[in-house]
Amino acid sequence: MTNGDNERLDRVVQSLEQMLTQFDTRLDSIENRLNQLESNRNIILDERRVTERVGHLGGRTFITSPTGGIQREIRICVCDLCGSRIEEDFAICQGCGRKLCISCAIAYQNTSLCVNCLGNRIALTKQAYKVLVALANEVKDVRAISRITKIAKDDVMSWRNHLLTLGLIVKRGFSIFSEVCITDGGLEAIGAYRQVFGEDDDVIQFDIELRNYFAERRR
Repeated sequence: MTNGDNERLDRVVQSLEQMLTQFDTRLDSIENRLNQLESNRNIILDERRVTERVGHLGGRTFITSPTGGIQREIRICVCDLCGSRIEEDFAICQGCGRKLCISCAIAYQNTSLCVNCLGNRIALTKQAYKVLVALANEVKDVRAISRITKIAKDDVMSWRNHLLTLGLIVKRGFSIFSEVCITDGGLEAIGAYRQVFGEDDDVIQFDIELRNYFAERRR
């Protein structure tokens, strides 16, 4: 073997040694990273569940810690009024933008509202609601309304005047021949507030008294 051949062989060996050194360095780096990930595996697999903010629908985010670990944050979508978890069906209040479960969403004038925004649109107390329902069912006599609703006659008159002011009922005719009739707005208000008061024990009893009243009249 000539001196030239030896020199070429030496250069090849040196080149191979450099490549092996670089390869060893890379392997050390990979091993160190794997050890770090192994030591931080509890952080990587950590999952944090939080309630989503008002008006937001939920989702998930991956957060990298200073040590290189990864934490998954799951934001749970809940009703902004009652706090119940929302799975699929929900509504957005057209007044305030809160997300609502089906139980809390109130349908009014082709929109969905929360109870607070419904009150801002058309405010009705439970007593006013019962008087309105009685009038809608053509119970016009104040004494009969008082008996069915368990509201004093003077208060029935006050609530009826209030409903007139709101435009939920109107007077038609003249003087003693006039009668109170419910408006389309009044019917819409009944539909909306039925969702608010419908499960109330007092309103359930009122519904029973109203049915009994018509049953007595048919006898």
